[in-house]
Parts: sequence; structure tokens; C-alpha cells
Amino acid sequence: MKLIKVYVKKLLFRYSYRLEFRNNITIIHAPNGRGKSMLLKLIKAVINEEYEEINEIPFESLNLYFDNGDFIFVKKMIFKDKNQRDSSNISKLFFEVCKHGEIYNFEVNLVQKLRDIDNSDLIIPGIRRAGPSHLYDEYSRQFLTSKRLIKLYGNNRKLFNFDYTFNVNEIDDVEELLENNKEEEARSLDFIKNTFLNEDFKVNMVETDRLYLNKESNTLAIGIYANEIRRKLSKLLGEYADLSQSLEKTFPLRLLESMESIETLDRNEILEKLVYQFEERDVLTKLGLLETDSFDDEIVKIINREELKDSFLQVLNLYLEDSEKKLKVFEEMKIRVNLFLKILNNRFYDKEISLSKKDGFKIIFSDTKKELEKFYQLSSGEQHSIVLMFKLLLDDDFEEIDMVFIDEPELSLHIDWQMSFLEELEEISFVTGKNFVIATHSPEIVNDRYDLLNLLNPLNEEELK
Repeated sequence: MKLIKVYVKKLLFRYSYRLEFRNNITIIHAPNGRGKSMLLKLIKAVINEEYEEINEIPFESLNLYFDNGDFIFVKKMIFKDKNQRDSSNISKLFFEVCKHGEIYNFEVNLVQKLRDIDNSDLIIPGIRRAGPSHLYDEYSRQFLTSKRLIKLYGNNRKLFNFDYTFNVNEIDDVEELLENNKEEEARSLDFIKNTFLNEDFKVNMVETDRLYLNKESNTLAIGIYANEIRRKLSKLLGEYADLSQSLEKTFPLRLLESMESIETLDRNEILEKLVYQFEERDVLTKLGLLETDSFDDEIVKIINREELKDSFLQVLNLYLEDSEKKLKVFEEMKIRVNLFLKILNNRFYDKEISLSKKDGFKIIFSDTKKELEKFYQLSSGEQHSIVLMFKLLLDDDFEEIDMVFIDEPELSLHIDWQMSFLEELEEISFVTGKNFVIATHSPEIVNDRYDLLNLLNPLNEEELK
């Protein structure tokens, strides 16, 4: 399922646009202040049902069309809240959604002003009050406002005042969904919401403020991502060890069963399989995913003996079958890490980056071979490169994503790095299977790929029809 066309009306109260996605990479360009970034944020917010974000973005309507015939239409209207003494407004969102040929209509009401979150609302583990208007997240070590909390953890009904009003002709469908989902009311509403909108297509965005996870506490994203890579490596090695242990336990029995077979084994085929696995292990070792193993070198010496018995070939064949299963644990990670390191090491002039089980990754100066002590000693461009490549290739938050929006990928990058970005992104798209949309001002990013370029030209009322 792919997003193929977008119409937005009165973005920022004044701009109307039509945007089409024909390729796996789309570049959008417009002068400053025309709403490139805001449009991408709005599309993401609607598809991912980030109602607090929708509430903040000025627009009149948004139409999203998908290649399977599905669509999402949303119209926004703002009313005065008569029940509030202050000047609070209510945003009313009118949805028309087509899912697999069925059309649904519903409304979402949102207050413009967020209420304070009291102690009874703190249902998320690790969140505690840290003052009259701030909360503290022990996991991310951030001080959060109500708005930031909702952005991080979603629109839980106890954190954000929103509700659903369904049209009469949809009541039967809603009751059936509730009947099939015996969870508590809030979970049931989330179930309905996800069933209508967010089932087959997911979007995420790399925004411009990507170097810091929290500017107030100066939490560098690169340090957090290094720890995330370390965690991924630890998990993979754990899976590899568990599988090894499981196969070793059953090896004797499986070996006896294989010896009962009258199948004749080909020495050359086994040798080819062994050489291939040597090469795979060598790649994994160089990438930092696996430790060096000298055991295979000894096997080569033995297998080249002329007097080698068939019984040994059976043992070796079973060993290689088990080894192949274990190496598959690293298959997906190997491809992504290889591209991650290739792109970064092609960019860096006097440094080399490699994986590290201890630190996630480490950076070595090419001439002195000394290790960089602190990540903040990297230049802004180097940090931007590592953070962006991590998000696009290794970040779990982007794993199940179909389309990724990248806002100003040129930030802090040398002109050479900008000119190679599209070629790198095409490799990333091939490896991950994702589509990308870039908002940029840089002619170096576009380079000569005008076939991917979409100019955001404002439409008049007649053109919108």
C-alpha cells in the first residue's frame, strides 16, 4: 500500500497544494515560509492519528489517496467552547475514510487548550510530577510539559481530552467492533480508531532538530543511538548463543539419524559450502557482529585429506547446516550495518566508524588509530550524518514504517556529502523497501535528479476542484 496523492487546502490559513508521489523518492521544494515541513507534519499526524499535532497545525482540509483505492479525507473547523470561562476553542475534525471499499464517517472533538495533568492521570510507568506544569520521564531523563508527554506517548484518553462521535449509519459497525473487543472503553476506542485509519500504512519523520533528544538537558541523540546499537548487538549475540546451545543439544541424535541415510555426499560441494561460510563469517567479523573463529581453518586442513572417510563428511555436513542456521540470525542486520558503515566511512575524511559490543560504535582517527573519546567532539555535520543514517537504517521506530519524511537532510553537510545523498538514499530504499519524501532547499541535494522534484506551487480554488 502506497500514498500516491495529497491535496491540502488553506495550509497556514493561505496555501493550497497538490502533491503526487510517483517514485520511491520524492523531493519537494518551495521558498521559506510556504509550509513544506508543516505539510509533511500534517500528513504524518493524520495518518498516525496524532491529534494534538493536528490541533496545532493551521489548515482547512486534507485529502490523502492510496494506490489501493483507500482514502482519508479530514476537514477541520474551530468553535468557541461555551463550557469554558476562558477563551478556549474546540477543534472539530470531520473524517471520511475509505478502507477496503467501505466508507466510514466520524468526528473527533479536541480542546485547543490542554488541561493540566494531575497525579491521578500518571498511568505511564516512570513518569512523575516535577512541578506545577512539568513532569519527569525517568526513562529518557527529560522534563516534559503536557504537550510533550502526549507527543511522546500518544493520545491516551486520560492524558488528552478527546472523544468520538459516530454518524448514525455507522453505529452498528461500532457496536460490532466493541462486541469483538472486550477491553476497557479507552482501549476499545483506540481499537476502533486504529481499525479505521492506521492499519495498513505507517509514516515517520526525521525532523530538523535531530541532534538533541532534549535540548534543555543537552542529551545528544548520538549517545542514545550508540547505546541502542549496543543493545541490538547484545540481543543478536544472545539469539545466536541460544540457537547454538539448542542445536548442540540435539546434534548427537541428529547425527545418528543422518548416518542411517544412504545418501552419498560430495566432498567438493561441502568444501564450497565451507568456503562460503568462511566468507560470511569474515564479513560479520569485519562488521563487528561476530567474533573471529579459527575452528574453521582446521576443518579445511582435514577436508583436503585424500583418505577422508564418508562418516566425517556426514558430521561436517550437519555441522555446516547448523552453522548456516546460526548465521541467518545476522542476515538482516548484516545488510543494514554494512550500508550504515559504508556510507559514513565514505563521508568521513580522517576518521573511521565501526561497531563495538561495549559502546555500540566507536570512531577511530585514521592516522593515529586513536579512539575519539567523546561523541560531542564530532563536528555538527558528522553528528547529523550518524544520526540520520541510524534513523534510516537501524532505528526500531522506523522499522515498520512504509514512508519516511526527511526535513532538510542538507543540514550541516559538506557540498560533496549533499551531492551523494540521493544515491545513498536510493541504496537505503532498496535495502529497507521504504519510500522517502525529502523537503529541501539545497540544489546539491537535488543534483541532476529533476525527475524526482516536485515544486510546491500554491493552487487557486479552481485548480483544487
